Amino acid sequence: MTVGSGVTVGSGVTVGSGVTVGSGVTVGSGVTVGSGVTVGSGVTVGSGVTVGSGVTVGSGVTVGSGVTVGSGVTVGSGVRVGSGPAHTRVAVLLSAPESRRAVLLTATHSPAPTGTSSV
Repeated sequence: MTVGSGVTVGSGVTVGSGVTVGSGVTVGSGVTVGSGVTVGSGVTVGSGVTVGSGVTVGSGVTVGSGVTVGSGVTVGSGVRVGSGPAHTRVAVLLSAPESRRAVLLTATHSPAPTGTSSV
């Protein structure tokens, strides 16, 4: 494991082999990181996050608490994944044996009006 300067790690974090973490990264409690993961500088990972094997997380990314990042995914620099503002943009590179393609997902959340619920 290679770790940059100024990294803060919470309790109960599990890390696989061959992980590289950049400088100024903050990792919350109870996070699980698979093998062969690369995390850029200035990344914030919330509590209870699961990061699969072979994942690349770009610099300046915020991963909200409780999020699962699947194996082989690349998260582009500066994006927010999971809990955050009403508009969340996630850039990922999907890996498959037959092809590699970039996908930009945009999700908008609006609270349900009073007296109703949303699923």
